[in-house]
Amino acid sequence: MHRKGFSLVELSIVLVILGLLVGGVLSGRSLIAAATIKSQISQIGEFSVAARTFRDKYFYLPGDLPEPTATSAGFKARGAAAGQGDGDGIISGWHGAWNAQYYSAGENLIFWTDLSAAKLIAGSFTTAVAAGWMPSTTNKTIMDLYFPRSKMGGNSVFVIGGSQGLDGRFIKTGKSYFGLQNVYDINTDYINTDGVDYGLSVAEAYMIDSKMDDGKPLSGKVGALYIDTWIIRSNPIYAPTALTASATTCIDNGNVIGTMPSYSMSINNGEGKNCALMFDAIN
Repeated sequence: MHRKGFSLVELSIVLVILGLLVGGVLSGRSLIAAATIKSQISQIGEFSVAARTFRDKYFYLPGDLPEPTATSAGFKARGAAAGQGDGDGIISGWHGAWNAQYYSAGENLIFWTDLSAAKLIAGSFTTAVAAGWMPSTTNKTIMDLYFPRSKMGGNSVFVIGGSQGLDGRFIKTGKSYFGLQNVYDINTDYINTDGVDYGLSVAEAYMIDSKMDDGKPLSGKVGALYIDTWIIRSNPIYAPTALTASATTCIDNGNVIGTMPSYSMSINNGEGKNCALMFDAIN
């Protein structure tokens, strides 16, 4: 009995077809990733335009609108403490009776409420009040009532102020920034990551930075930083020391002391979810 097998030509055709299918899948993933990056960049641009449009109309940044201007213009009432709508030109948090680097109380939340009430952004953010905190929670649905979800998936977009000038290589006193990171929980008056997934892969952070700015993590208008409790940190904190790339770092300087860091693209093709970004796109 003769058994008929595949000829070399037939096997070649099958291999070509499989190659085309695999190539199509990879190409499709690449296109989806590129579209997501483009969408995220557009979102930050829209928020930036909205903030500046608000300032042009009301002479204050959203969230920073003081009394009696806020209520007379139809916005939520402000508190009496610094960071509750004090008109100082910085979007900053509030803790007790002082202006501080807190992210779930004060102007950081009212920023989105003002933009929503002015119909300058999509979505409805009406829950926050100037003199109160978000509830402690890990529930994303509750978080979504206070600040918008990013286009990158499980991340959130929030606002912080540089009133304390922390981590001065990127964050500057007198400036306000958009933050983009995976928020794991809200703990009364600050936000946390889970310490494992900061929301963006190194490659995603690099692509966004390169398209919007200079592609460098600690310079220009886009920076690779994240919030750790109430402190703004680089990843790792920048110091004039040797920084070695690893599976858990967002930036490194090639292990050369004093060299400005770059994104850690040399490890695992930049696929580690090690990065979060901040955008100097408000003031």
